[in-house]
Amino acid sequence: MKRRSFLVAGVLVWTLSTGCSEPSTTESDRARNIHIVQRSDLTTVVSEQGEVHAASNTRVMSKLEKRTTLIYLIPEASVVEEGDLLAEFDVSEIEEKRANQQIGLAKTEAAVEQARKNFEIMEKQLEADVKTAESRFEIATIRQEKFLGRAPGTGASTTGSSKGTNREMLEELRNLIEAESIEDPDIRTKYGTLPTMIGSLLGSKASEGLEAGDMANQVLKQIDRISLARADLKMSEDTVVHSRRLAGLNFITKTELERDEIEYQRRTSSVKIAWSDLQLLINYTLRESRIALDQEIANAKLNVESVRAGSDARRVREASELVSVQAEMELAKERLANSNRQIQKAVINRIYI
Repeated sequence: MKRRSFLVAGVLVWTLSTGCSEPSTTESDRARNIHIVQRSDLTTVVSEQGEVHAASNTRVMSKLEKRTTLIYLIPEASVVEEGDLLAEFDVSEIEEKRANQQIGLAKTEAAVEQARKNFEIMEKQLEADVKTAESRFEIATIRQEKFLGRAPGTGASTTGSSKGTNREMLEELRNLIEAESIEDPDIRTKYGTLPTMIGSLLGSKASEGLEAGDMANQVLKQIDRISLARADLKMSEDTVVHSRRLAGLNFITKTELERDEIEYQRRTSSVKIAWSDLQLLINYTLRESRIALDQEIANAKLNVESVRAGSDARRVREASELVSVQAEMELAKERLANSNRQIQKAVINRIYI
């Protein structure tokens, strides 16, 4: 509403004109038509349609992620100050969800700890498995070295002196074959290839310079057995010749002569058996041992590679599992933190001016 002031001045002409035209007007009538002019307020009412808006507006809204029940709302047109409770939502469902999340977080934390321990145990187990495989390979290599022989001295050449080496053993075998072939040519025919066979078992000329191993020792023992058998045969042969001479002179009985002849035959068989055993030793027993040792080394080497590869693969799997449970734990923490934030947002008690 607006109030306006104005000054009313002058004399009402109408009164004067009326008095002139109607001389019969009374004094009281003239008094009623006379007004005193003075300053005053003039009130004017102006009506208009419109809307009233607040000069400043603070919008308060729920920040919860899902619909929920409003359990408190401050009455409309209440005068509030910063920090006063405006509204509160029902968070019982969120609190129940948070309780389950806390349980889930505890489980994932336990799973992470268990995964860490499993990883540590796995590392120790894998290390032990690799060492075991490497030890088996080393043992197989030692067994082969024991069988073939080793280099005479650290870093020593295998082409030096042949004393106490595989080369010496080969020389003794060749000499034995040559010596026996003088009296029995069939020896060279039957056993002349034995040195060649031993050379193939050694694998290379360089191996001939190795110190004598089990293979060489077994051959040398058999050579000694043949030599002893030949010596016993020679003695038995001399005894038979002497006994026959004495028997011709009737100095010994026929039974004594037969005894000496049987002993000679037994010594002869011993020599043949010794040669046959040497042939069996070289052609079969030593060959079988060499093949088995080579296979053992190959298997041990393959096992080392397999264990290492398997260890790497298992390490990757266990590491992935650890990362996975750690990620689950972080996700559980984030979900729990989000539920806590939701519960805090359920209470609206601040205004910002």
